[in-house]
Amino acid sequence: MKPLVLSGAILTAAAVGAAHVVIGVRQHRDQCALATADMHARLMADQESRPSRTAMWASQGTMTEEQRVRGLHCNRWFVLWTLQHRLGVVPSAALRHVADDFMQHPQNAEFWGRARDTWTREIRDKTDRRLSRFSTRRTGRGPMTRTSPLTWSALAPDTPPS
Repeated sequence: MKPLVLSGAILTAAAVGAAHVVIGVRQHRDQCALATADMHARLMADQESRPSRTAMWASQGTMTEEQRVRGLHCNRWFVLWTLQHRLGVVPSAALRHVADDFMQHPQNAEFWGRARDTWTREIRDKTDRRLSRFSTRRTGRGPMTRTSPLTWSALAPDTPPS
């Protein structure tokens, strides 16, 4: 074999190996994100069903039972939407429509009024920032955006809203 062909083969093998490592790291990160989101969802479901479990959270101490359950439920939606958007399941336009529709309900807007500062402090990336911006615009605590109504088929074509 000629030295030039051999060095080209070695470089190709190295590039393929490096790409494999990068893809493996991304897949591992996505799997960890999914496992963490699943754990978070289970904990929140447990808190919704057992009021005594939320007694440890000072921020929920002044809430009525209805506000507490609704807040936890709203927070679960926010976590789901950010995860879906982060993984590429929900595009930005659909996320904006969801936030618009969700924030039209007064109790959901009330939740966002309470949770906004916490979400803003804990923003991790552009996905969290985007959902925060969309939600804030809809509740009137920022400039409004004009969007068409939410279509559930954009999120889950075969699943009706629950």
